[in-house]
Amino acid sequence: MKKIAFASLIVLLFSACAPTLTPVPSPVEESPTPAATWTPVPPTGTATVTPMPKLTLENLKSMSVEDKLKMAPQAESAPEDVVSSFAAGESARVIAWSGKSLTFWDRVVAYEGTTKSGEKVTLYYDLESGQWAKQYADFDEVSKIPADEVPDVMVVNDENGAHLVRNKLQYDYDWISQPQVMIEGKMVFRDEKGYPKAIWDTNAKKWLRPEETDIPWTREKWEKASIGAIYNSPLDGKEYQIPSTFKDPRYIVLGEADINKIEEGTEILILHPSGIMQVWANLEDAKKAFKDGATIVIPDLNYNPLNGLNFGRDSLFATAFSRWQSGDKDVFIRFGEFRSTHMNSMAIYVNEIPYFIDKNGRRICPILEKPKFFKVYGNDISGPADKMGVTDLIYWFDQFTAKGFNAMTVFINEEAFDFANPP
Repeated sequence: MKKIAFASLIVLLFSACAPTLTPVPSPVEESPTPAATWTPVPPTGTATVTPMPKLTLENLKSMSVEDKLKMAPQAESAPEDVVSSFAAGESARVIAWSGKSLTFWDRVVAYEGTTKSGEKVTLYYDLESGQWAKQYADFDEVSKIPADEVPDVMVVNDENGAHLVRNKLQYDYDWISQPQVMIEGKMVFRDEKGYPKAIWDTNAKKWLRPEETDIPWTREKWEKASIGAIYNSPLDGKEYQIPSTFKDPRYIVLGEADINKIEEGTEILILHPSGIMQVWANLEDAKKAFKDGATIVIPDLNYNPLNGLNFGRDSLFATAFSRWQSGDKDVFIRFGEFRSTHMNSMAIYVNEIPYFIDKNGRRICPILEKPKFFKVYGNDISGPADKMGVTDLIYWFDQFTAKGFNAMTVFINEEAFDFANPP
């Protein structure tokens, strides 16, 4: 497969004009690899009450990293059943702890330690629920957790490794698109990428595997959401039919036989099981996501680009915004960030971004996560977004429009961003 040059990238991903959408807060960094070794422990529940009160989301938003770590209990106080689920026969008091840090949206404390035998272990304490995360070998172990002991945080193992999962929302805004926790009576436990790993049916009082429900965004679900969908434009009030990526000859939706044939430098779109539509991804991440159930889309380089490519604007933005308008709050767009020598930026105009106006008169784009590296443009001024006052993770689009900017260029990594904006 041929590599895509910088010019092709912009044409491919953003060339048509249809209202676009914008942001879902981006996750913080990946959590440290949970648990080095697991030893079976009879499930007795995961929640352990500590003397420390739960911290509300409002509390946590106003606390510094130092304050959060200070509020967290000491690793030596971790319950025996929790510690044993990571290191059999070990007590938290005899493990050599090397420190603690924040992970999972800066709300979970990770404690790194080494056992007497030299085994590296990591324990987790959830500040929001006041619970230690116990580890479970597989879904069968999780399914034995009784109804009155359903935890808020745990580590679940599957064929792709260990996953720290929680049943909490990242943002406390009911209008913003983000992977949801409660869906039709089902409590979803997601990892930091938003992938569902275990589901508690609150009505039937039973545990379900994600594939037993329609919660994961499978290829079939993405196709159904895309084909034939209609969205109402916030710009002109008219209805627009959404072109389907899955039926478009300009793009290829990859199957298992093709995923390993992608060449480095190919433009990649990942439609994640969480509902995230990721524009830009490196090859390694795409392969991992595919193994975890993601749908991978690439452009067909044999298609004549002169016929017009509008991959991002009319398909992705419109699809996400139509789902938001219909009540789905788990579909949104994110720009991937990684090192690449083949592509580095994308131009977007303000009239292409769908939005709504909240009760305070602020323009909100609920489906596009604020890009990490981007430059903004006005009639007589331009510059890096952070230096131009466009910084808020939630209200960045309102800042963008209020300051009179009408276009932006998103960069794929810090090097490209710095190169385009020399000091």
